[in-house]
Formats: sequence, structure tokens, C-alpha cells
Amino acid sequence: MTEQSHYETEIKRFSELLKTNRQYAFDRYGWTFFHSIPAEERHQLRHELGWNDKTALDFYNSGAMSCRAGKVKDGLALMEKAESMGLDIPEMWYNLGLAYDQEGDMAKARSYYEKFVNEIEARVRVPVRYRDDLDEIRERLSQM
Repeated sequence: MTEQSHYETEIKRFSELLKTNRQYAFDRYGWTFFHSIPAEERHQLRHELGWNDKTALDFYNSGAMSCRAGKVKDGLALMEKAESMGLDIPEMWYNLGLAYDQEGDMAKARSYYEKFVNEIEARVRVPVRYRDDLDEIRERLSQM
């Protein structure tokens, strides 16, 4: 068994144990794999353990997860809280634009899309991870 496949196997075991015997999962693995489980599972587990959102990034992540789960209004409220706390990251502008677009508030969607595009275009080099999103949002803005 390769080192990578062993690691992946142990993450899978930890994730399964969390569902069937949480105490044993933590007794066996501690917190070693907590940040290796899928984001949705990690987010849910944090809340089940009573770890409430405290930082702007926590609120943004909770908002993004809410939107992903189809609770767009809840997600918007959480991401707006993150924004009011000073979080200033392109991913948030992108996701706020998508959420407002989905809710049919084209003025707010446009505003956040433009903020995303302006933020990325202001960089000397556009990071590869943003190129597809930037093209997608430029196209969406041209249709609005």
C-alpha cells in the first residue's frame, strides 16, 4: 500500500467512524484528520460540537455551505455578516454575486460580480485558479 493510499484509507475510516462512533473516532485518531475530511462534513461536525462561528472567515464559510445546501437566504445573511466584519476576499464577492443572481436581485449580483472582476483584474497576474471564474462572470455581466 502506498503512503498516499494509506493516508486516504485512514481519512475514510475516520470519516466513517465519526458517523457510527464519534467518541471512538476521536479516541483512535484525535484531531489528526479533522481538516482532511470533506468541507461539508467538517462544517457540520463543527456545529454539532458547538463550535459557533466567531471570525469573518467562519461566517463566510458557513454562508457558502448554506448556499450550497440550497439555503440561499441564510447563506446571504452569513456572508453579509462576514463582509460587515471586514472580510475582503475575491471568493466572497464571487459567491455573493452568484447567490444574489440566484435570488433574482440583479443589481446586487452585478455589484458583487463587478467587485470580483475588478479585484482580480487589478492584480499584476491573474492567478490560474481565477481565470475560468473571471471569464464566466464577464460573460454573465454582458448578459445582464
